[in-house]
Amino acid sequence: MERPNSKGSQNFMVGLFVAISLLVCAGFVVFMGNSVFGGEFTIRALFNDVRGLNIGAPVFLSGIQVGRVADKQFPVGVPAADENQIVVLLAIYDNQHDRIKSDSEVTITTQGVLGDKVMVITPGSKRSKVVKEDQFLTAIQPKELESFFTEGGSLVESLSTSSRELSQLLHSLNEGDRIPRILENVEKMSKHTREITARLDEGQALESLDASLKSLSRILGKIDQGKGTLGVLINDPTLHEDLRILLGGAQRSKTVRFLLKQAISSADEKPSAEPKK
Repeated sequence: MERPNSKGSQNFMVGLFVAISLLVCAGFVVFMGNSVFGGEFTIRALFNDVRGLNIGAPVFLSGIQVGRVADKQFPVGVPAADENQIVVLLAIYDNQHDRIKSDSEVTITTQGVLGDKVMVITPGSKRSKVVKEDQFLTAIQPKELESFFTEGGSLVESLSTSSRELSQLLHSLNEGDRIPRILENVEKMSKHTREITARLDEGQALESLDASLKSLSRILGKIDQGKGTLGVLINDPTLHEDLRILLGGAQRSKTVRFLLKQAISSADEKPSAEPKK
């Protein structure tokens, strides 16, 4: 026998559940705002290749989703576009409009382990104006996997060439036992370097150089002061003038030359004429 209020209780519970569900949905709508159910504006970008980019793919700005890929098509009536390029239409949420500037850039990148293609917009500068409806943003062309394979192939080829050249060099050094001789010369050079360094550390070379410079300085000082024969000849102008007159007259007078010759001969004979003690 059924209770009289059991059916009414069930209806009440169903109604309560529906009411709660509606409140939750209303709260979700209020919380999300226009980001999902609000309006959108369109911006465009030109790309050379959009393989793997699906319509509906998310568009990110600084890591936050701000829109989606609305469409992709060949350019029609776009003067700056090449006929083989692709126009990508981005549907951006209205509440994110002010964050995208005219100098913002957009590119295609991958996300996740599976490599899903997404679009990323850079914020742009603060002084730049807000992007307009249907305006073209500067597109940064993505690097495809083939380009990485090409660069990797070039790198492998360069490494192979370097390895082959190194092998040839080592082979040429091994001929005629050149490597042991080179190592021996390097060892000798290293030994000489250590010896020179040790001498410099002891100060022998520096002390010898300093003494030589001091001695030379003393000699030059004496000459400058007129001491010694060389000093007198350099600093006494009268002696220089007398010598010049004497030599000049000797050139003009045969008698003077004869007398000078006799005087020099007599000076040479005197030491030999002295008796030995």
